[in-house]
Amino acid sequence: MIDQEVLRKLVPNRFPEDEYPGELFSKRPFEGPERWIGAWSAYLRWQLRAQANEAYFGKRIDRSGFIATGIFRVTRPDEVAVDSNFPIVEGFQFGALFLRGAPDPEVYRSAIPLEGGRLKAPVREAVASIYLHDRSDSDGCIAAVYNDDAGVPCGITARHVVQRYRRGDRVPLHCSDCGYQARMLRTAPGLIDAASVTLPCGGPHYRCPPPGQLRSAVEGETIHLHLGQSGTTACIVMASVSTPSQIRSAAIPQHFLTEKHGYPGDSGSLVSSPDAPHLPADLIGIYLGDNVCEDPDGVLATYGFALDIKQAADILGARDVQGVFHD
Repeated sequence: MIDQEVLRKLVPNRFPEDEYPGELFSKRPFEGPERWIGAWSAYLRWQLRAQANEAYFGKRIDRSGFIATGIFRVTRPDEVAVDSNFPIVEGFQFGALFLRGAPDPEVYRSAIPLEGGRLKAPVREAVASIYLHDRSDSDGCIAAVYNDDAGVPCGITARHVVQRYRRGDRVPLHCSDCGYQARMLRTAPGLIDAASVTLPCGGPHYRCPPPGQLRSAVEGETIHLHLGQSGTTACIVMASVSTPSQIRSAAIPQHFLTEKHGYPGDSGSLVSSPDAPHLPADLIGIYLGDNVCEDPDGVLATYGFALDIKQAADILGARDVQGVFHD
């Protein structure tokens, strides 16, 4: 896991001096490096939106599948790519990464001015391949459970795990309490890779501790991936991931990248914050797979890829959600 001292050196230890929508912080206090990394990431997204109408820069945004803001692995630390005030520290750097589906003959490395030009943040492009971690013999996991309005026990998973099934079909997900297969309920529309299933018994609610908040991830914070096949691992939230339309509208990102990743069979697992004294774990995300980024020099970096669980729960109509911790 990235050392906390490394994280503290990546961005200024203060809030940006410009005004911007401060939508990212929850009621839980953040006192570590995530306090500043999360604030600078939200500010960087705001500045990307402000620059999106500039012809050339806006074209690069629109040609991207996703735009990520936060921390990235720098695969060529000996290369000074752009004039930036954000340092490379032990192979990591703060900035923006445009994720494309194919290489561009024109290598794009630039910087975006912040705080009226007093600072510059690096902007790069990479070819990204997202690999969803379901598989035929053990398709995935359940991230959280809840009761619907009729009192029926349900679970939340990744949509791609169960997308080939219709309502009422048995799906290759098993209740962690009774061991029987769940049944398909509904899928979320659009880009939301989430679905609900019904559980055959009362569900494993009594095994699930009361959660803290249902909230979005904050860049730089320590989290736990509760991977149903690979086991639990602690890691860092690297970056938030937005679509070009979200950047232009300043909407909250739906996805985020993590320092570590799982393997096939882990799709649908829970992502949470760690427990803290007198604070239960917050429910943050649904694990989907990994994101392999190839820079213009052909060097690869792999991140975990997850979905915002709060947004998924809201769209699926799930209330009083409890996390399924695959420990």
